[in-house]
Amino acid sequence: MVKRNKSKVRGGNRRHRRHGSKPKADWVIGIHAVQALVEHSPHRIERVHVWRKPSEELEKLLQSSGVKRLDGPPTDFESATHLAQGIAAFVAPFEYEDLDRFRSPQQDALLLVLDGVTDTRNLGSILRSAGFFGVSGVILPKDRSASITALVERIARGGSALTPVARVTNVARSLQQLSKWGWTIVGTALDGADSEIHDRNWSGPICLVLGAEDRGIRPLVRAQCDHLTVVPGSGQVQSLNVASFATVAIWELRRSHREA
Repeated sequence: MVKRNKSKVRGGNRRHRRHGSKPKADWVIGIHAVQALVEHSPHRIERVHVWRKPSEELEKLLQSSGVKRLDGPPTDFESATHLAQGIAAFVAPFEYEDLDRFRSPQQDALLLVLDGVTDTRNLGSILRSAGFFGVSGVILPKDRSASITALVERIARGGSALTPVARVTNVARSLQQLSKWGWTIVGTALDGADSEIHDRNWSGPICLVLGAEDRGIRPLVRAQCDHLTVVPGSGQVQSLNVASFATVAIWELRRSHREA
């Protein structure tokens, strides 16, 4: 059984965890996030609270999944109940995959590696796009990176339940391994790109590396890339945030895969 988190609920625990502390069970709120958990990861759910009539689809999922259902909001909700949309799930910590999950990619596979993305909202938005476009997986470093929290799962609106996420100790070495498994490593560059993303006909398994907004991908990570690319703009704003950049890049790579 999952141990109850004694901290008060504010629509997801937003506090920064101490380095090395063990993640705890927490509340995931919002219709899309909870529905994806019920459908794809019911084993993580200790109980679901429902205090607004769910859709017919969600009602059927709740009944067929066998998860424990309680009517009414949790008694320890203090605020942000309007964000919950009438449903909240108390869930075990997110389960990360091993890198081996991506050993044998399909020819149209697309993998994201986030090198130094520390903002939880950006991570949630990237996972939402990953779920929408059917990305094969996301890889995060264990250090200097946002992790999957209840807030991230709410923002991802189901993307975190649909998309395998791995954590690795060393991004550069992981890219070396992925390259041996047949992935083409494509880095995003603030400068020094060898092409704009729409100028190439991308084919085969693609691993797209996205860096921090202020400094891009790190030099050792950049050195593992087969190509460096950029999304060109035509307006006066100099750049996109990493989540917006990811969405555009994923769309373009998916388009190229379809036409390959």
